Amino acid sequence: MLSGYSAHGPRDNRRVAMRAIDGAEDLDVRRGDVVVLVAAGGRAEAFVASLRSVIVHSDTAPILVHGPPGAAATVARVAADVGGGARVRFVADPSAAVAVAAPADVALLSAGTIVGPDWLTRLRAAAAGDASVATASGLGSDLIDGALSQGSVDDVATRVAAAARQSRPRLRAPSDTCVYVRRAAIELIGDPTVSGFASGCLVAGLLHVLADDVLVAPADRPRPSPAVDGTTEPVMRAIATARRALQPLRV
Repeated sequence: MLSGYSAHGPRDNRRVAMRAIDGAEDLDVRRGDVVVLVAAGGRAEAFVASLRSVIVHSDTAPILVHGPPGAAATVARVAADVGGGARVRFVADPSAAVAVAAPADVALLSAGTIVGPDWLTRLRAAAAGDASVATASGLGSDLIDGALSQGSVDDVATRVAAAARQSRPRLRAPSDTCVYVRRAAIELIGDPTVSGFASGCLVAGLLHVLADDVLVAPADRPRPSPAVDGTTEPVMRAIATARRALQPLRV
């Protein structure tokens, strides 16, 4: 069970990381809050579409974008256009972003990932469903053939969410596309952006689960999902439910 105990000095890490992020001293978060971490990269159009969706659909959660320095101007422009304002900040190092977000949980999104309505609320609920859950991953649209041909990401995500059983099947590893990580797991295991975190959680008796009511989509090209590797029957049932939710739209 996650206890929230830390042996890694998160406050010290946060103090160091704050120097790397413009305005990080104003990031007012508490335990139980969530900060969204978005990777910058790939085609500019894909990244812009991803960041726009995150700003629109993440309520008031702070957003830290990490990537090459050249992306900072794009981040500022998109935030101004969409109305992200002070919620959106830029940092070059994802590990620094994880540290400065303490003591809040983090939701990690890969470059180009588009999210739909209520994605963060639902992902957070999946992570909070059991005291032993370390991570909750979104369901990638690459698992549903032709999903994005059935409508916009918002429309498809809404249909999948409405049909989902919220069974939260277990995964062997979290998704590298969209994953919610509880701060207590970070404090116990370490940085979720480095190798070894997923297996370290399992060794400690912590769980990785699939948020079967959260569909996310790549803005550019489909990415293989870890949920497919070693897929269990509960995961297959969750995917089948999502597919059936889109069947009425097929022509």
